[in-house]
Amino acid sequence: MKIIPPFTVDAGTEGSADAQPDTPPKSAARLSNAIGLTLVAILPALFWTAIVAQISYLSGQPLSVTALGLVAGAIVLFLTAIYAVLVAASARSD
Repeated sequence: MKIIPPFTVDAGTEGSADAQPDTPPKSAARLSNAIGLTLVAILPALFWTAIVAQISYLSGQPLSVTALGLVAGAIVLFLTAIYAVLVAASARSD
């Protein structure tokens, strides 16, 4: 059963005999999304947070752990939003 955007239910294709046998399992898709999210959002956030921490330390005004956490969180949220849009667009084109 599949939910289609205006929140209607389409029970015609999923689980029926004519479903595609070569579709990957959902666990593989979840793993792929987790790896993609790590590469696209988490690693760059850690990198840029380290850069911000180093610059603030060298300037003589080191940032607190809370401030660095907020910087990292903001970067992760921004990049996760971009990643979600890209994944959604990719899923629609399939």
